[in-house]
Amino acid sequence: MDWALRESNADGAATNAIHAAIALGDAYTVHFLGERSRGQDHHEVFALVSRCRAPKSRDVQRLLQQLINRKSAVEYEDREVLRSEAEELARLVRRLDAVVRLAITA
Repeated sequence: MDWALRESNADGAATNAIHAAIALGDAYTVHFLGERSRGQDHHEVFALVSRCRAPKSRDVQRLLQQLINRKSAVEYEDREVLRSEAEELARLVRRLDAVVRLAITA
């Protein structure tokens, strides 16, 4: 993601941010529940996160929702992702990463 931003590849950075968010959601739910979302609908992870009853679950859910809600626009719309959009997604996934790490190590 950061490399793609440095290379002015906003599409690549945004796509990597979305996929990193999905992986972080999986890491969180696997750690606290021993399971991950397996369906095609990435929104299923919200239900799993809410079941965690773990530290920062509301923050994790809110950040995941902001990122995953942009997945279709990033991956399937017939337009280039703006650098500002990619930078915003990168900022959000960095925050999600920090929250997940903090919760898992608490």
